[in-house]
Amino acid sequence: MLQSPFLSSNTNWYSSL
Repeated sequence: MLQSPFLSSNTNWYSSL
C-alpha cells in the first residue's frame, strides 16, 4: 500500500482507483 499522509485520512479516494 502507498505510504501517504493523506491516505490514512482519505482512504475513500483509494477505493475509487
